[in-house]
Amino acid sequence: MEFHNLAKSSHFKGKIQQVTLDIWPAPLAEALIENSYWQALETLFPETQMLLLDSEEQIIGIANTIPFYWAGALEALPDQGWDWMLQQGIEGKKQNIAPNYLGGLQIGINKGFQGQGYSGIIVNKAKEVCEEMGLNNLVIPVRPSLKHLFPEEEIQEYLQRKKGDHLYDPWLRTHEKSGAQVLKVCPSSMTIPKPIDTWQKHLNQPIQQSAEYIIPGLLNPVFMDLDKQEGVYLEPNVWVYYQ
Repeated sequence: MEFHNLAKSSHFKGKIQQVTLDIWPAPLAEALIENSYWQALETLFPETQMLLLDSEEQIIGIANTIPFYWAGALEALPDQGWDWMLQQGIEGKKQNIAPNYLGGLQIGINKGFQGQGYSGIIVNKAKEVCEEMGLNNLVIPVRPSLKHLFPEEEIQEYLQRKKGDHLYDPWLRTHEKSGAQVLKVCPSSMTIPKPIDTWQKHLNQPIQQSAEYIIPGLLNPVFMDLDKQEGVYLEPNVWVYYQ
């Protein structure tokens, strides 16, 4: 196994994106494709886009991280989590604002390598990069991996679930075991508005009235507004940080 980043291994540019599209639920993957900030990430921050490769240069997993500036207390990080952090990092770079934190946008494991402990290895690499860059902390708006099984449960309620003495959610539990501290929830970490017709292709039922609809893979129901012909999805995440 060996770590690479896009600054030194630019021929992997685009392959990180493909892994992302393969492992994210379709509505989120589609939203990323349309996100101009996300598309700028590899160009502006190649050194913090990391890949873990096996001996045959197959991608085991990836880490998309972004340096950003934050002047407030960690407990005051915005409820807009992922969306805010991506924009903060990109705009800060354009304005030459020196960062003081490293943000984790995604740590993903390729489907053929999941369930083998690689996520913790990649988390530790992100922590090393944060330290090497002289930044204060690694902070991550974590997407709980099993919250989609409980889409009608509030994120605060989901956080109360336990497995023994530890958090119930396996991805949050991995962060906990790697030394992360849970800060708070960010209830609108991603906001995705789309036309009703776009949401309809992800549903097995017709959208016949304004209401909340559950779409497989998403953490919350999507509110469909027939008057506006629009559905809006709010993705809840959990802010964690590493010392």
